Amino acid sequence: SWLERMNEGFVRDRARMYLLCYSGKHEEAIALGERVLGNISNDPLTLAILGFAWTRSVGRESTVRDYCVRALELGGQDPYVCTLAGDSYYWLGDYEKSESLYRRAKILQPDFTWACAYLAETLYRQRRYEDAIKVCQECLEENSGDLYARTTLGLTLAKQSDFDEAERHLRKVLESSPENVHALSHLGLL
Repeated sequence: SWLERMNEGFVRDRARMYLLCYSGKHEEAIALGERVLGNISNDPLTLAILGFAWTRSVGRESTVRDYCVRALELGGQDPYVCTLAGDSYYWLGDYEKSESLYRRAKILQPDFTWACAYLAETLYRQRRYEDAIKVCQECLEENSGDLYARTTLGLTLAKQSDFDEAERHLRKVLESSPENVHALSHLGLL
Protein backbone atom coordinates (compact mmCIF):
# COMPACT_ATOMS: atom_id res chain seq x y z
CA SER A 1 0.00 0.00 0.00
CA TRP A 2 1.04 3.64 -0.32
CA LEU A 3 1.31 3.91 3.48
CA GLU A 4 3.79 1.03 3.64
CA ARG A 5 5.86 2.57 0.82
CA MET A 6 5.82 5.93 2.61
CA ASN A 7 6.94 4.26 5.84
CA GLU A 8 9.75 2.41 4.05
CA GLY A 9 10.92 5.67 2.50
CA PHE A 10 10.73 7.43 5.85
CA VAL A 11 12.80 4.76 7.61
CA ARG A 12 15.32 4.74 4.76
CA ASP A 13 15.60 8.55 4.79
CA ARG A 14 16.01 8.64 8.55
CA ALA A 15 18.76 6.00 8.38
CA ARG A 16 20.47 7.95 5.60
CA MET A 17 20.20 11.14 7.66
CA TYR A 18 21.87 9.39 10.59
CA LEU A 19 24.72 8.09 8.39
CA LEU A 20 25.23 11.51 6.81
CA CYS A 21 25.37 13.11 10.22
CA TYR A 22 27.89 10.68 11.69
CA SER A 23 30.06 10.79 8.57
CA GLY A 24 30.48 14.55 8.94
CA LYS A 25 27.98 15.62 6.26
CA HIS A 26 25.91 17.67 8.67
CA GLU A 27 24.46 20.13 6.16
CA GLU A 28 23.14 17.26 4.01
CA ALA A 29 21.74 15.56 7.11
CA ILE A 30 19.98 18.78 8.13
CA ALA A 31 18.46 19.26 4.67
CA LEU A 32 17.21 15.67 4.54
CA GLY A 33 15.93 15.87 8.13
CA GLU A 34 13.94 19.00 7.40
CA ARG A 35 12.32 17.21 4.42
CA VAL A 36 11.53 14.18 6.59
CA LEU A 37 9.96 16.43 9.24
CA GLY A 38 7.84 17.98 6.50
CA ASN A 39 6.09 14.61 6.20
CA ILE A 40 6.17 13.40 9.80
CA SER A 41 6.79 16.34 12.14
CA ASN A 42 6.61 14.48 15.43
CA ASP A 43 9.21 11.73 15.00
CA PRO A 44 11.50 11.85 18.05
CA LEU A 45 14.43 10.06 16.40
CA THR A 46 14.45 12.47 13.46
CA LEU A 47 14.31 15.40 15.87
CA ALA A 48 17.19 13.97 17.93
CA ILE A 49 19.35 13.36 14.85
CA LEU A 50 18.65 16.90 13.67
CA GLY A 51 19.67 18.22 17.07
CA PHE A 52 22.99 16.43 16.74
CA ALA A 53 23.48 17.60 13.15
CA TRP A 54 23.03 21.20 14.24
CA THR A 55 25.79 20.87 16.89
CA ARG A 56 28.29 21.40 14.08
CA SER A 57 26.75 24.72 13.04
CA VAL A 58 28.26 27.72 14.79
CA GLY A 59 25.86 29.82 16.80
CA ARG A 60 23.00 27.33 16.66
CA GLU A 61 22.95 26.18 20.28
CA SER A 62 19.31 27.22 20.74
CA THR A 63 18.33 25.23 17.63
CA VAL A 64 20.10 22.16 19.01
CA ARG A 65 18.37 22.50 22.36
CA ASP A 66 14.96 23.07 20.72
CA TYR A 67 15.26 19.86 18.68
CA CYS A 68 16.47 17.89 21.70
CA VAL A 69 13.71 19.15 23.97
CA ARG A 70 11.06 18.23 21.36
CA ALA A 71 12.68 14.83 20.77
CA LEU A 72 12.74 14.06 24.50
CA GLU A 73 9.15 15.25 25.02
CA LEU A 74 7.99 12.82 22.32
CA GLY A 75 10.45 9.96 22.83
CA GLY A 76 12.08 10.32 26.22
CA GLN A 77 11.47 6.63 26.93
CA ASP A 78 13.47 5.53 23.88
CA PRO A 79 17.14 4.80 24.65
CA TYR A 80 18.18 5.85 21.13
CA VAL A 81 16.48 9.23 21.46
CA CYS A 82 18.10 9.75 24.87
CA THR A 83 21.53 8.82 23.53
CA LEU A 84 21.26 11.01 20.43
CA ALA A 85 20.13 13.94 22.56
CA GLY A 86 22.96 13.13 24.97
CA ASP A 87 25.40 13.33 22.04
CA SER A 88 24.08 16.79 21.20
CA TYR A 89 24.48 18.08 24.73
CA TYR A 90 27.93 16.49 24.89
CA TRP A 91 29.05 18.46 21.83
CA LEU A 92 27.59 21.61 23.33
CA GLY A 93 29.80 21.01 26.38
CA ASP A 94 26.83 20.38 28.69
CA TYR A 95 28.31 17.23 30.25
CA GLU A 96 25.88 17.08 33.15
CA LYS A 97 22.89 16.96 30.78
CA SER A 98 24.56 14.45 28.48
CA GLU A 99 25.49 12.29 31.47
CA SER A 100 21.89 12.25 32.70
CA LEU A 101 20.60 11.29 29.24
CA TYR A 102 23.15 8.49 28.80
CA ARG A 103 22.26 7.19 32.26
CA ARG A 104 18.57 7.28 31.35
CA ALA A 105 19.30 5.33 28.16
CA LYS A 106 21.19 2.71 30.21
CA ILE A 107 18.23 2.38 32.58
CA LEU A 108 15.83 1.99 29.67
CA GLN A 109 18.06 -0.60 27.97
CA PRO A 110 20.80 -1.91 30.28
CA ASP A 111 22.71 -3.69 27.49
CA PHE A 112 22.88 -0.57 25.30
CA THR A 113 26.65 -0.26 25.00
CA TRP A 114 26.54 2.87 22.82
CA ALA A 115 25.09 4.86 25.73
CA CYS A 116 27.46 3.14 28.13
CA ALA A 117 30.58 4.04 26.13
CA TYR A 118 29.51 7.66 25.67
CA LEU A 119 28.67 7.91 29.36
CA ALA A 120 32.25 6.84 30.09
CA GLU A 121 33.60 9.47 27.70
CA THR A 122 31.43 12.13 29.35
CA LEU A 123 32.70 11.17 32.80
CA TYR A 124 36.26 11.33 31.44
CA ARG A 125 35.62 14.85 30.13
CA GLN A 126 34.45 15.83 33.62
CA ARG A 127 37.71 14.42 35.05
CA ARG A 128 35.77 11.78 36.96
CA TYR A 129 38.29 9.12 36.06
CA GLU A 130 37.33 6.45 38.61
CA ASP A 131 33.70 6.65 37.49
CA ALA A 132 34.76 6.51 33.83
CA ILE A 133 36.88 3.40 34.47
CA LYS A 134 33.99 1.69 36.23
CA VAL A 135 31.57 2.46 33.40
CA CYS A 136 34.09 1.30 30.76
CA GLN A 137 34.51 -1.98 32.62
CA GLU A 138 30.72 -2.40 32.75
CA CYS A 139 30.55 -1.75 28.98
CA LEU A 140 33.24 -4.31 28.32
CA GLU A 141 31.53 -6.90 30.52
CA GLU A 142 28.45 -6.43 28.35
CA ASN A 143 30.39 -6.32 25.07
CA SER A 144 34.10 -7.14 25.19
CA GLY A 145 34.47 -6.00 21.58
CA ASP A 146 33.36 -2.42 22.22
CA LEU A 147 36.36 -0.56 20.83
CA TYR A 148 35.12 2.86 21.90
CA ALA A 149 34.77 1.80 25.54
CA ARG A 150 38.15 0.04 25.44
CA THR A 151 39.86 3.12 23.96
CA THR A 152 38.25 5.35 26.57
CA LEU A 153 39.36 2.91 29.26
CA GLY A 154 42.95 3.02 27.96
CA LEU A 155 42.95 6.80 27.87
CA THR A 156 41.45 7.03 31.36
CA LEU A 157 43.91 4.54 32.82
CA ALA A 158 46.73 6.64 31.37
CA LYS A 159 45.31 9.69 33.17
CA GLN A 160 45.48 7.63 36.35
CA SER A 161 49.16 6.81 35.60
CA ASP A 162 48.41 3.12 35.03
CA PHE A 163 50.42 3.14 31.80
CA ASP A 164 50.93 -0.63 31.46
CA GLU A 165 47.22 -1.35 31.71
CA ALA A 166 46.42 1.61 29.42
CA GLU A 167 48.82 0.26 26.81
CA ARG A 168 47.33 -3.24 27.09
CA HIS A 169 43.83 -1.93 26.34
CA LEU A 170 44.93 0.33 23.48
CA ARG A 171 46.89 -2.52 21.89
CA LYS A 172 43.83 -4.73 22.18
CA VAL A 173 41.85 -2.09 20.25
CA LEU A 174 44.54 -2.10 17.56
CA GLU A 175 44.39 -5.88 17.27
CA SER A 176 40.79 -5.52 16.10
CA SER A 177 41.17 -2.21 14.31
CA PRO A 178 44.81 -1.61 13.27
CA GLU A 179 44.06 1.82 11.81
CA ASN A 180 42.08 3.14 14.78
CA VAL A 181 43.42 6.69 14.85
CA HIS A 182 42.12 7.39 18.34
CA ALA A 183 43.90 4.38 19.86
CA LEU A 184 47.06 4.97 17.79
CA SER A 185 47.37 8.57 18.85
CA HIS A 186 46.87 7.80 22.53
CA LEU A 187 49.27 4.88 22.42
CA GLY A 188 51.85 7.22 20.91
CA LEU A 189 51.47 9.54 23.91
CA LEU A 190 52.17 6.86 26.52
